[in-house]
Amino acid sequence: MKKKILVADDDKHILELLRLVLTDYELHTAENGEDVFQVLTKITPDLILLDVMMPKINGYETCQLLKADEKTKSIRVMLLSARNEKKDVIEGLKCGADYYFTKPFDTKQLQSRVHQILAF
Repeated sequence: MKKKILVADDDKHILELLRLVLTDYELHTAENGEDVFQVLTKITPDLILLDVMMPKINGYETCQLLKADEKTKSIRVMLLSARNEKKDVIEGLKCGADYYFTKPFDTKQLQSRVHQILAF
């Protein structure tokens, strides 16, 4: 059975790229933080990839809400962001993210990191 990944990003090109790159996994998508919680009523992913800059609820806030909820706090979260300054990475980790990956990303490196995370 394939492991499940939920990807939340408001950029349809990123969603499509990740769909092409992460073919070893069952991929589910959301276009913003609000939609993440709707998808979570249907599936329990093994990993959530969150864009930081999204409408409605941004990635930092979404991650905080996920980590504060008993049902979702154990799901691993990787933030994906064009924000690549040290303070942004620190903010992402403070809100509960397990990993912080910057855009633009190397697809092979992202595949390796995702595989590493889900191997455990």
